[in-house]
Amino acid sequence: MCGDDMPDPCACANLPVRRPGSRGDAIDVAGTTGSLLDRVRAGEMVLLRADCPLELTGEILAAETRYTLRHYLRCRLCEQTMLYGLCIRGEPIFRPADPDEPLTVAWEPSTTFVDTVGGPVLRYGR
Repeated sequence: MCGDDMPDPCACANLPVRRPGSRGDAIDVAGTTGSLLDRVRAGEMVLLRADCPLELTGEILAAETRYTLRHYLRCRLCEQTMLYGLCIRGEPIFRPADPDEPLTVAWEPSTTFVDTVGGPVLRYGR
């Protein structure tokens, strides 16, 4: 993510949003999702591949129709690729990812799949 040598404000700055009042690194899912959505809409970040659009994240998690959701995004300023991962029974993750990672992981067939990268999509499941 953005380092000290990057101009301010980089789209990666202050991500993920931390849960208020929590000890440690607890990620605020609603805050992080909202912040990412704002940055994608502003053109500061691009959603590369994801199990669903950021707009549907809360709805899908609440309905528990999927166990996990992955969102790969890239900051347009520093070019860092990031993984934002969510699970209905676990803690969220937000970490730097290899630029090719969205192309090399397998994706479950889904009507909500987002792909702005193009090219072949590795599939598993049904």
